[in-house]
Amino acid sequence: MHRPLLLAFTLALATSAAHAEEPVAVRAGSHPGFGRVVFEWPAPVGYTVAREGDRILLSFERPGRFETEGVNRRLPRQVTSLDASGTGAAIEVAPGARLRHYRLGARIVLDVAPSDAARPPASPARAVPPVPAAAPIAAAPPLPLPPAPPSEPRALAAVSEARVPVPPRAEAPPSEPSARASRADTAAPASAPQATEALAATGPAPPIEASVPVAEAPRSEPQLAQVAPQPAQALPTAGTPAPSGPGPVSLTARAVRNAPHPSVVLPFAATTGFAVLRRGDWVWVVADEARPVDLRPLRADPVFGSAEVAVTPAATVIRVRLPDEAAVRLARTERGVRLEVLPEGFPPGNALSAAVREEGGRVGLTVEAPGAAAVVHLSDPDTGERLLIGTLAEGEGRVPVGRAYPEFSLMPTQRGVAVLAWSEHVTLRPADNAFALTAGQTMPRGLAITPGQQGVDLSLATRAPTRSFDIPSLPEAALAERLRLLRAETAAAPPLARARPRMMLAETMLALGFGPEAYAVLALAASEDPVAAASPRWAALAGAAALLAGRPDEARGPLSDPRLDGTDEITLWRAWLAEQTGTPAAVTAPNFAAAAPLLPAYPLPLARRIAPSAAEAMLEGGEVEVADALLARLGELPELALSRAMLMEARGRIDEALAAYEALDRLRDRRQRVRALARAVELGLREGRIGAPEAAARLEPLLYAWRGDAAERALRLRAAELRAQSGDWSGALLLLRETASLFPDRAGDIRARLGEAFAALFRDGAADTMPPVEAIALFEENADLLPPGQAGDEMVARLAERLVALDLTARAGITLQRLMDSQPERGIDRARTGLRLARLKLADGDAAAALAVLGASEPHRPPPALATERLVLRARALAASGDSPAARALLAQSEDPVALDARAELAAQAGDWKDAVAALKVLARSRLPAPGNPLDADQRRMLLRLAVAASLSGDTETLSGLARDHGAAMATGPLSEPFRLLTGGPVRGASDLPRVSAELRLAREMPRILAALATAPRD
Repeated sequence: MHRPLLLAFTLALATSAAHAEEPVAVRAGSHPGFGRVVFEWPAPVGYTVAREGDRILLSFERPGRFETEGVNRRLPRQVTSLDASGTGAAIEVAPGARLRHYRLGARIVLDVAPSDAARPPASPARAVPPVPAAAPIAAAPPLPLPPAPPSEPRALAAVSEARVPVPPRAEAPPSEPSARASRADTAAPASAPQATEALAATGPAPPIEASVPVAEAPRSEPQLAQVAPQPAQALPTAGTPAPSGPGPVSLTARAVRNAPHPSVVLPFAATTGFAVLRRGDWVWVVADEARPVDLRPLRADPVFGSAEVAVTPAATVIRVRLPDEAAVRLARTERGVRLEVLPEGFPPGNALSAAVREEGGRVGLTVEAPGAAAVVHLSDPDTGERLLIGTLAEGEGRVPVGRAYPEFSLMPTQRGVAVLAWSEHVTLRPADNAFALTAGQTMPRGLAITPGQQGVDLSLATRAPTRSFDIPSLPEAALAERLRLLRAETAAAPPLARARPRMMLAETMLALGFGPEAYAVLALAASEDPVAAASPRWAALAGAAALLAGRPDEARGPLSDPRLDGTDEITLWRAWLAEQTGTPAAVTAPNFAAAAPLLPAYPLPLARRIAPSAAEAMLEGGEVEVADALLARLGELPELALSRAMLMEARGRIDEALAAYEALDRLRDRRQRVRALARAVELGLREGRIGAPEAAARLEPLLYAWRGDAAERALRLRAAELRAQSGDWSGALLLLRETASLFPDRAGDIRARLGEAFAALFRDGAADTMPPVEAIALFEENADLLPPGQAGDEMVARLAERLVALDLTARAGITLQRLMDSQPERGIDRARTGLRLARLKLADGDAAAALAVLGASEPHRPPPALATERLVLRARALAASGDSPAARALLAQSEDPVALDARAELAAQAGDWKDAVAALKVLARSRLPAPGNPLDADQRRMLLRLAVAASLSGDTETLSGLARDHGAAMATGPLSEPFRLLTGGPVRGASDLPRVSAELRLAREMPRILAALATAPRD
């Protein structure tokens, strides 16, 4: 007699919602050379990939609710279709397309590149030519001693008019190889190279286990050991000691599968030091260990197929032909050293600092290099030049910009130190976390560098900077007279002979700071003499004149001409162009530092224009010593007042720097004034002397003092950030919108900041501290910033939940209604907002309003998960309005777990226990484990619900099946006693009286038990 009471209580509170699938955002887009599809999961998930022809099948270890609406309209051309649901996704790709997949945090990324036959031919600058026969890289042989260097100053200051001059040398003997004069790739500074996106989209080749030993080479022979087939041997681990000499050792390079970037593992010991540098089209990886590596398994690799190896008695050199922008990184692994080609834009390693030192009257150069290991002597197989390579055992220190000196060149590297020795007396040796570059004992004064003072950076040491222009360093009066004479010469020359005097005239105008006039003269020269206009000299002058005239967009093309590469002067003007177009100081500072010796040599009118930008960029980018030396050389120019104040800040003299910045408020130079006041605000904020509200207020007036360039945009963005930090979200969003309208070319980036600010406000909880009315007003004013899909739905839900928690249900409904009305009809976002509003209406007991909202927000082809949620809510609303048959009819044909759960609930409410059993049995098949396996809390509740429905419907067969399959698992633990009583047999005799007593006791305690069940945690 107590069983109906037990069943009623159990049914009322043991019902639970279906386990929700995880939301997965799906994004797709096109990149240069490949297309990308990203599955963004809330948390990392395991996955497998299978390929059937041009069909790619992904399987995930957990089910997901994939947000694919609109993705098929934005698929890259390499992907023809995408379909995802449940635990898998199917992707159709173009015929022959190449696939690379990898995990990035919680994202699963697929990159699809066209087949080799479909790819367009690469440009000459980026093409990877066929691999030539490997040229030997020999250990540097002894060279004959030259005569003592001449004492004339021209040995230090002579400058060739060639675009890439050869550094002067001390009377080279006639027998010296002419190949030593080919130095085009080392005389000039170069920024740190970066890998192209095409390389990033190329998947690495699978590892090949083949192993080929190397024939032994005589120790006395400086040439390389040659690879010869021998019986295979085992591959040593990274901890295997290096061989003491060349011998039959099998060391095989292996490509890495599923790596984020193209990678290969090289079998070197854990203590091996490495250096990485570029020579022409080749990237050199130099190891200070003689280890013959078999690279033949990589021949089919699209990136490392060009690699070749050379071995000297003390080093191994692996050369890979890569595009100019390519960079590599080395990392230790359990199997050796991993060589990885980095994508474009990857942050480079730390820059090594170098300084001129004088000890005991001898001048040398010290490069601070943490992890300095050894020095390797090589000779370039293409030019015969002598190379001194300093390797690093740890760290990624690099020389970002090369510098040329009379007796040597410090070459740019991606790791370690590389010196191109012009003189046979130059030596490089490792020291304590440094490399020391010195001259032999036959040179009593050391290297031909003037140190100036202890610790001064090498950039301003006395040397001959390489030039591209013939800008005369004369007083202004002399320049004006030269200008008058050249004008007369140009006017008197025949039309076809005016190109030369016009270019000289343009250089004189540049010396005087006359940018527009020089640009006009060069344009006239180009119109009359197309041959002159095609020359590298014209391109260099035209780019410099356009930049000096304030036309950086017109300067970018000429100054980017690759024929200009190789001089300090072009490095200087390119750095200035980058600074003028908003490139960060961290990028431009090394290039300014490399070309800094040019600025004191320029005429004063031109130096006044460039030096402020150079000094400020170097101070911001960490080249403090070079900037200090430059300011000392240029003196008290008023244009450098801001730089001198920044130097005080860099030296830690905070009070002096703040006073200097504030004193610049009286300057007539608006650029310096605005930058000084902005830096004073940032310094005060960083030192804790002012807060974000005061900083924002002090930046406000500066927005109107300097208009129209990257500096104003940066100032506006910073002011908006400070407004947000001080809680003025309305002002921050308004300022960002105004900035986007003023800079339409950067509107995309600024709108991204707007979206980030809106997300921080309504997704990350900043709006929770605001008054509700203000939060609602901000939301409605900026509803266009609401992100599509699940992210936007969560933000709307957060705002609505807060309003409901404050008993502002009507206000929440109005907000959701306005948002829904502003969204496109039949759209997915409108459907999600309508679902949220309908739930709110139904919770308030207004089923008719909920049905009306669902009807007004009906989408076109919604995702399956969204369609199911709307179907279930419509059925619940119909049932609440009294039309239970219609509600159940809506759910009758769906086998979605959410719909089945609702169907069982509505059937129970209507007393149709047979239908409830049918729905719960289908649901149980997908959720319950195999018989005998452990059960979690949700699975226990489902078994209890099914037992209740079966008992009320008299389905003894189902009850006995539940007892048989899951009785052991439900024998103990939560809900075990009611389950056992429901699935137990009828009372047959005196032996069952204890069970009857237990049933009566359980019925009395059921309210307490069910109350505990109601508060149990659920997913």
